Amino acid sequence: MEQTDAERGRALVQRWCLLAEQRLDYLTELFETGRWRRFFGELEFLENVQEAKAAVESWRGLLNREATLDNRPVDLSWLGHNKKVPPRVAFYFDGEVVNGSPSYTLPQSA
Repeated sequence: MEQTDAERGRALVQRWCLLAEQRLDYLTELFETGRWRRFFGELEFLENVQEAKAAVESWRGLLNREATLDNRPVDLSWLGHNKKVPPRVAFYFDGEVVNGSPSYTLPQSA
């Protein structure tokens, strides 16, 4: 039996939601065991937890939305508008920081 586009889309959203939940579970385990200190600074770890929580919230929100009967695209413009989570740090190849604090700089190559 062939799946409809809506069924395939829902299965895809379910998989991404599961991955987001697993990431949050992993970060929670790191926190509970104290192992997070081996991999992250405090601020970096807190940012990861906030980002993971926002991702779970977003994917669960998508999962709870119903597909439209006339197969119109779902309005996703609300995604990424969570003001609680700061923008993720991004870098240019030359080490210049974009959307991040100056403390997150890449080491300069010799």
